[in-house]
Amino acid sequence: MPQSEETLRPDGVTRATWRQAPGSRWAFHHVADILPTAPVANAPEAVWALADAPVDLGDLELTLPSGGTMDLAAALKATDTDAMVVLRQGRVVFEHYAGGTGATTPHILMSGTKAVAGLLAAMLEASGEIDLDCAVEDTLPQLQGGGWRGASLRQLLDMRAGVVLGPADSAAYERAHNSIAAAGAHGPPDLHDLIAGLPGPERPHGGPFGYVSANTDLAAWAIETRLGETFSTLLSESLWRPMGAEQPASLVLASGGASWTAGGLSVTARDFARLGQLILNDGRREGRTVIAPGVIEDLFHNGDREAWRTGEWGRAFAGVGAQMSYRAGWYVVHDQPGLMFAMGVHGQNLFIDRAAGVVIAKLSSQAERVDPRQMGLTHLLATALRRRLTEG
Repeated sequence: MPQSEETLRPDGVTRATWRQAPGSRWAFHHVADILPTAPVANAPEAVWALADAPVDLGDLELTLPSGGTMDLAAALKATDTDAMVVLRQGRVVFEHYAGGTGATTPHILMSGTKAVAGLLAAMLEASGEIDLDCAVEDTLPQLQGGGWRGASLRQLLDMRAGVVLGPADSAAYERAHNSIAAAGAHGPPDLHDLIAGLPGPERPHGGPFGYVSANTDLAAWAIETRLGETFSTLLSESLWRPMGAEQPASLVLASGGASWTAGGLSVTARDFARLGQLILNDGRREGRTVIAPGVIEDLFHNGDREAWRTGEWGRAFAGVGAQMSYRAGWYVVHDQPGLMFAMGVHGQNLFIDRAAGVVIAKLSSQAERVDPRQMGLTHLLATALRRRLTEG
């Protein structure tokens, strides 16, 4: 059957090129048409309804570092926004879609996936199913003599393990989770084999923050092995269905069938916002506990601020917050007002302001993996929205 006009793949979009502009704007909300994925089932009969309470934001202005101003429409365009949903006290006050997306369109979260994976891991620990302080080789004995030996699952999720990927290993990792082969190779490296074979640590486990995406994939592999379930199944049963997601999600399967928990989750902007609201509600949905309150408090308060300050990105994020931490995939700004956010390359964000009762889910197709100008503008936009909705 021929593809519909909605899903017709633009020329040049392949497994090797799907993250390259301009085709990425289509690819980011058609990942399941490009890469193998596993479904994350929702419960259609028990959707968490989001009430509408529209707010006119036509007068919203961002004050730019240059001294100029920018209105909301211009800011959304300048940050290549595909979808944005803003909640205030659990109600939808603003919704925006562009580039072929809509309210039911799944969009890849990139490294925002790490925050969802870290949250799920913390939930599984709270329910007594896993121990995040155990060493990874306790579950995966094949790592007994490698560089990961002694690293705890918590250190992996907090980006405080000592293994570092060099250029060749990073390129192999990229091929593995895109399921593409290197020129002249028989196929992409198996993701789990690749991770297990990485060289020894270049720094002690438990030191400063050092961002390595493979950390999250390794933690997920250990959890799947320990519990005998795929990450997509665990996510569905523990979070996606109980949360009342409106749409099913999907998770990319890397080479060898491994779950790509470092960046492969696709969800709608509305469901990403629901997740933010669930966290803002201290884990409760309509009077029922979905996430143990201790999990939320741990994410907000127990990240190591000194590990962040002395870590890889401490200086780069100084403009975002003077006091920050990273916990299980979540960035936390401890300044006043406080802020918790998930972030992925190419412009994926979930902002949660508990004091203001505001959640902002923003999914984008920015051409560069990391564009400092667009990142800065996104944070200015989030700040302006939070202030506008708080002050009225």
